[in-house]
Amino acid sequence: MRRIRHYQRYEATGKGTVKHSNTHGTDFTIKNISASGIKLFTAVKLDANSVILMDIHIHGTVSSFSKQVKGKILRRQKHHNSYFYAIHFIDLSHQEIIELDEYLRLNFGNSLLHHSPYEIEHEEYAIKQLMRDESL
Repeated sequence: MRRIRHYQRYEATGKGTVKHSNTHGTDFTIKNISASGIKLFTAVKLDANSVILMDIHIHGTVSSFSKQVKGKILRRQKHHNSYFYAIHFIDLSHQEIIELDEYLRLNFGNSLLHHSPYEIEHEEYAIKQLMRDESL
């Protein structure tokens, strides 16, 4: 079953810092972002399924955006000397989600990412795992 994406994912230029129980602050680079999550890479190995705190700084075509966001790591993938992470934002209010979505659409509307069925299926699995874990 194919899941309908509620928020578009955009290529965005940005950086940030991730704070986790085993780090004091580690820099990351944004690969892509939506109003519900972010894909980033960093040199530090973080625990899968852990909750992290991120300071995100995005430089858009119209304006910049900075926010501290809490997220849950859904997926980790080793890539050379760094790691890619798919992270689902948690604890954002409905209004914050709408504002982030509008910011991304206004600043990165021409950089929509299109996903293969494999990527969508992989993300569906991660979200199902997250929902299962949260219901325990």
